Amino acid sequence: MTLVFKDENSVPSASNATSEFSSGLSNSTFLNVISGSVSATTLTAVPATASNATSAPTAAPTAAPTAASNVTTTPSAAPNATAAPTAASTAAPASSTATASTDPPTSSEGTLGLIFSLNQTFTSDLSNSSSTAFKSLAASVVKEVNKVGQKVYGSSYSRSIVNKFTSGSVDVDMTLVFTNKNSVPSASNATSEFSRGLSNFPSLNVISSSVSATSSSSATSTAAPNVTVTLTAAPTAAPTTTAASTAAPTAAPTTTAVPTTAPTAISSSTTTATTTNIETTTIASTNPPTSSEGTLGLQFSLNQTFTSDLSNSSTTAYQTLSMTVVSEVNKVCWRVYSSTFRRSIVNMFRRGSVVVDMTLVFKDKSSVPTTSNATAQLSSELTSNSSLNIIPGSVTAHTSTSSSPPPPSVLSLAVLSLTLLAVAQMLTGL
Repeated sequence: MTLVFKDENSVPSASNATSEFSSGLSNSTFLNVISGSVSATTLTAVPATASNATSAPTAAPTAAPTAASNVTTTPSAAPNATAAPTAASTAAPASSTATASTDPPTSSEGTLGLIFSLNQTFTSDLSNSSSTAFKSLAASVVKEVNKVGQKVYGSSYSRSIVNKFTSGSVDVDMTLVFTNKNSVPSASNATSEFSRGLSNFPSLNVISSSVSATSSSSATSTAAPNVTVTLTAAPTAAPTTTAASTAAPTAAPTTTAVPTTAPTAISSSTTTATTTNIETTTIASTNPPTSSEGTLGLQFSLNQTFTSDLSNSSTTAYQTLSMTVVSEVNKVCWRVYSSTFRRSIVNMFRRGSVVVDMTLVFKDKSSVPTTSNATAQLSSELTSNSSLNIIPGSVTAHTSTSSSPPPPSVLSLAVLSLTLLAVAQMLTGL
């Protein structure tokens, strides 16, 4: 093979490359590289036969995956060869192993959600898609996930997209894209296949049993994944925001202590994205329940110390905890209730360790589970399958009150009348 680097100054020594690739390729169970056979050598001239290898990705980006499999190119003949996956990501799944695709699913493609946890320490820069740490990890994750997808599902698998990383070791939220809706496997089948396949990549260090695929029937919205990562080239049409996940609720589904201020990092794409099911796992929606949607109240206690700034929805502490809670609750509810669940909204935090009061929003009123069933299901799931550190036995679902403001009482109307009368008398006296 020929390895191509950004420029001559970035080319490592042959001995260093031999050592690194020998070690790295030994971790690949798919290639089955013979130990001791890896050797890097310095090229004094570009191989003459390499010049024809780049014609397929650049001249025919929509061709079959086999046309792009010969990318062993030279910088002088095809400097854009490594960026081909972004131009042909919907038609050439083989090339997507090299790039964390920026292309959201099209209306004709099919999707699945995929979440799993990596056994490594979460750092704050993994929340920022523009950071080196995010890009590096996203590239590694996409590469390995694409290997599994292509091996198991062949040409029906197109690409994977990293939506976000969150704390809890490192929780990975992704979208799997298939060539069409008919080629999308069942969530249970994908869970089984990716769980088994990702365990073969020790470099990722995926936590056993943390892999879960979820159906995402609305994921083909053009406002879908808002995290974009590439190894070699940034596309011109890439969505640019990852801050949507930090949004705190701005509207009241219930009556008291409702958050009214959203953090400034909310992007313009948030409003559209919150209408799709795939986005409910990644965005703290600001939309209150509509008249056609159904709601259920949810309350639980976190095993952490309550601080006064958690009473104020405009504080960083409130917004950070709200984002974390919504993200984890959405993951669990999407797994339990599938397409009937829409989003969750934090109403308030109060003392008692930290008591969380939320509203769960469902597709319609008929899809709302009973309070007893929801309490049993969510108590088990949230306690064992989330990173929230919920106090066991504290999860309770209850009938949610209407999101409409309460009607004025007789007393409030009387007070208003007296106030208006007093004002009128003052004006008459003037």
